[in-house]
Amino acid sequence: MCYAQAVDESDSNAPDFERKFWLIGHRGWMVAMAVVLITLVASFVYLLATSPYSRDSLVQAPFTTKFENGQVYLHKIYTPKFYSGWLPNAIGLYKQAVTIFWDRLTSPKIPQGDVQSIVDGIYKLRFDPAKPYLISGDQFDSLYPRNLSIFYQDLLNPHTYRDDADRHNRERISSTVTGVQLGITAAAETAGHYPHAH
Repeated sequence: MCYAQAVDESDSNAPDFERKFWLIGHRGWMVAMAVVLITLVASFVYLLATSPYSRDSLVQAPFTTKFENGQVYLHKIYTPKFYSGWLPNAIGLYKQAVTIFWDRLTSPKIPQGDVQSIVDGIYKLRFDPAKPYLISGDQFDSLYPRNLSIFYQDLLNPHTYRDDADRHNRERISSTVTGVQLGITAAAETAGHYPHAH
């Protein structure tokens, strides 16, 4: 005897179809998440590489200085450039927001050591003549010229020098930051714009 049984092919293929649909849908999410992750990692690397105060910085100072025969000599390596428009502004805002957040997380919450070692660390970071400009705090690595008169009004005050090396470093970094700001201002004027935040 032969028995025949009707098979609904649509029902038998339903699990395969649902599985494929599930894979396609989740594959799209996986691709989107991968793109977002790669973008975040790439932008983070960019932020570190373009911060002059990062250990992995690729930024070259536009000016270098040397102290010789009681004088500070300023040597220009290249002319600073000024960019404007919605894209540079958006990149600048994003960079500053992420940098402030990251530096806030990584900055030491409680100073380590005694008063003298803390002061030594601050002076070493702030008055490093190899840096392109002065910064106003650990969480700000951009140039804010308006803050210099507040945070560094005694930068060149001879009564605050610790020794000759400290005086030389202060004179060199002040010359460098002045050259950078004048260069940016000149570039902005040439482009028909004026710098706002930094």
